[in-house]
Amino acid sequence: MRFSEVDFRILDDTMIVLPAAELKDAYDTALVSPENDMLLAYCYIDHLKGLTLAVLTSGRKEGERFVFDDPDTGKTAFIRLSGLGECEFEFYEEDDDRFFDAVSAISLTEDEDLLMTRSMEFLDGSRRQFDPDVVNVLLKRKNAPDEKCPVRIVKADDHRFIGTLEETPKQSSVYRAGDPVIFFVSKKEDGKIYCIADLTFRSIMTKAELEDGSVLKNTIHAFNQDQNENSFAELLQVLRDSELWIPVKNDTLLSANEKDLIPGLLQRNDYYFLPVFTSTAEMGDGAKKQPRTRLGMLKTIELAEKNEVTGIVVNPFTEPFILQKKLFKDVASMKSLLMKLD
Repeated sequence: MRFSEVDFRILDDTMIVLPAAELKDAYDTALVSPENDMLLAYCYIDHLKGLTLAVLTSGRKEGERFVFDDPDTGKTAFIRLSGLGECEFEFYEEDDDRFFDAVSAISLTEDEDLLMTRSMEFLDGSRRQFDPDVVNVLLKRKNAPDEKCPVRIVKADDHRFIGTLEETPKQSSVYRAGDPVIFFVSKKEDGKIYCIADLTFRSIMTKAELEDGSVLKNTIHAFNQDQNENSFAELLQVLRDSELWIPVKNDTLLSANEKDLIPGLLQRNDYYFLPVFTSTAEMGDGAKKQPRTRLGMLKTIELAEKNEVTGIVVNPFTEPFILQKKLFKDVASMKSLLMKLD
């Protein structure tokens, strides 16, 4: 039989025998003894790579049975099943304790959410054939055309799925490959099951996603390019969950309590603003020479209120965005969308 003819659930956690010639370009042929022409592999699902073959040893067929060499765990070759759909194989049914340690050394997911979603047959029409944790999701966004994009499932809860984008969507200047999204399953009039994510408003973020400040910077740029209610709401949400760099005048930050921070303010006519930055690269030369600290947005708002500024200006020397004082309470009252995916 061929891999393309078998359901991934049948392949997962099985021992497979296949001709060595079928995989000669995928592993070091020095691992195969000259007299052998068959490979023994353990087939399993790698969450990040999909169905994978862990080639344990080589052997040959003698009469009606296979004879395999002892495995060498230091020489295990790992090969993605994608691209091998037409390769012929057969299941290895014999009990052989020699391969127990080699198989046990392979890291398998024990995440209950993932194991549960792999059993959901209604997702099969959307799955990537040899990477079952990846499904095609229809991305929707107000004032933008619908777009299909592969999403790698990470979690499932409350009738929704949480995953990360495998590719950067064409319809959005804010979302990037690797960003988390929430999607739902819907049955359309044609009877087909669709996975749908609405990207009009952000529904989830991670600390890792926001760490380098690029998401906030890109969101500011997107808002400046197209200033509308949706882009403004998205900017405020990203801002609420971001951490920002703030130049201060304290002699040493090691002894400075947050309550004692003295920020350097910017003056425009009779108004003062608290300058903050998405990353140190956005700072001007003067700000780079000052001591600096990093605060979450809620602490930044507290610092701004203490110094009675007119507003907070993000990246004042590159592409600025001003958060007016009248919006401080609105941002502070917003619900955080931060979520851990591991």
